[in-house]
Amino acid sequence: MTKEFDAHTVNCKLVGVMVPQPIAEYLTLYGLLKGKTKSNVVRTMIHCGYTELHKNLSQKQLISALTKVYQKEWGGLKKGKGFTDVQIEEKFTLFQYDLVNKLLYKSLPETTIDQIVTKIKM
Repeated sequence: MTKEFDAHTVNCKLVGVMVPQPIAEYLTLYGLLKGKTKSNVVRTMIHCGYTELHKNLSQKQLISALTKVYQKEWGGLKKGKGFTDVQIEEKFTLFQYDLVNKLLYKSLPETTIDQIVTKIKM
């Protein structure tokens, strides 16, 4: 491994993506012109895009918006006639369990998952 590779992989996560052939070719040509690998070109593009997105929508705002989405989803699930309080509590526990598993599957850290799940009210 090169030092460049090590420096770019510390505290990083691989995100694979397929791109159309013309974009891949363009990235190759651009990388050749600039003396960079396609990975470095794409990494820079993603970082610039992330920086711009983050200016307009912080992680805290994303978590808050997702919490509202999942709160609304729970609201739709708990509607139903004839459910006892115990049954609603059981449904809520199952909803939380399923949501945690869904978010874990998306590789979110447990601290972020907790921030979302604990804000959802029964």
